[in-house]
Amino acid sequence: MPNYLSRKFLIALAVVASATWLVAAGHIADGVYSAVVIATVTGYYAANVTQKATTKEPA
Repeated sequence: MPNYLSRKFLIALAVVASATWLVAAGHIADGVYSAVVIATVTGYYAANVTQKATTKEPA
C-alpha cells in the first residue's frame, strides 16, 4: 500500500464520507456535520504530528 494511504487517512476518509452521507440523507444537521469534519481533520493532523515527533529516524 502506498505510504500516503495510511490507516489514519483511510479512517478519516471513512468518517468524513459517512458524515457526508448522513447529512445528505437528512439524519444529521449541518452543524453536526461541520463539527465532525473539523474534529476529524484536527485529529488526523494531531496524529500525524504525534507520530512524526515520536518516530526515530534512522541515522
